[in-house]
Amino acid sequence: MEHGEDLLLALESWSQVAIQQSAATDEPDQQTIQRWQHLFSYTASEAARHIEEQRKDDSRLTLTGDGWKMIATEKEAEGYDKEAYEHALWLARSAHATTITTNPDQGKKGTTRPQTFLLKLGPPLATPEHVKTAAGLEITPPIFTGTGDDGEPTSFCKIVGAEYKDAILSYLSRTGHTAFRPTFIRHSVAEKNLCSISAHPTLGLDSTLPQHRPNSCNANDPACLPTQNQYPVVYFVYGTLMNPAILKGKLTLDTEPVYKRARIRGGLLKTWGNKYNAVVDAPQMDHNKAIVDGCAFTVENSMQEDALCHYETDKYEVVRCTIELPEECKVVKGLTFRFVGETD
Repeated sequence: MEHGEDLLLALESWSQVAIQQSAATDEPDQQTIQRWQHLFSYTASEAARHIEEQRKDDSRLTLTGDGWKMIATEKEAEGYDKEAYEHALWLARSAHATTITTNPDQGKKGTTRPQTFLLKLGPPLATPEHVKTAAGLEITPPIFTGTGDDGEPTSFCKIVGAEYKDAILSYLSRTGHTAFRPTFIRHSVAEKNLCSISAHPTLGLDSTLPQHRPNSCNANDPACLPTQNQYPVVYFVYGTLMNPAILKGKLTLDTEPVYKRARIRGGLLKTWGNKYNAVVDAPQMDHNKAIVDGCAFTVENSMQEDALCHYETDKYEVVRCTIELPEECKVVKGLTFRFVGETD
């Protein structure tokens, strides 16, 4: 019975191709051409050519009627019809086939996270949806606003992974936009992604273990503090950030920064590049014995925090920690920068 069902499914797929071929052999109408121009940043002639080529290709990727029905509402809201979405899937597959499948950052000392870029938006990559199609992304990339060299407002899309940058370049070449030179800006910033219902990420702690899980899914559970957008928030700083002149300059403070002597547990202080300080997780068995001395500093708002994250670069990430203040005989829930690469 299973073999019979498989055969029926295969016949259904082929019948879909045959039906579509017989129904769509005419030249594309203006509405279809305009749809493809909008979705894929094609010129009118490029759109017409791609539509005709797709309709004549017996081996092209196609969705069954039932398969399209499952996603039709969502995709039609994004501007697709079935034929256009099949083309988007083909573009995504082609982009991945022409790019390096391994992480280009792997094996580089001190780097384990994919590179991040900001792509300046503009024709033919004028919207996040265009970038999504060109890069073969599953979700629409986030958009940021800034100021260009001419002082005018400029929009950017965030691209995570050098392979997607390569996919965009391949897409531009493949679609005839060889004269266009996209502007990619390396975006090196410490990542902050605090889970709202667990302790992840916390220095020296495996939040998946039962003893480290919060008592509830309440964001106010102590294990889930500080929260992602909680300000002011106490940071444990070490290395060059303990230099008042550096911290004052990076945060553009009007007065000298106020430090408090502090220490954290669960981390080890190492180095990378033979000179930079790096706090990493200590082995679980040594959590309470592993102590790092430094200073506590209160970050007042997201602008100050962003400045610190840019200073530390994507070699680090923001993690939760428990900060001990020996002079005040108390502990506070705070944050610190954990190194994410290979140490010396």
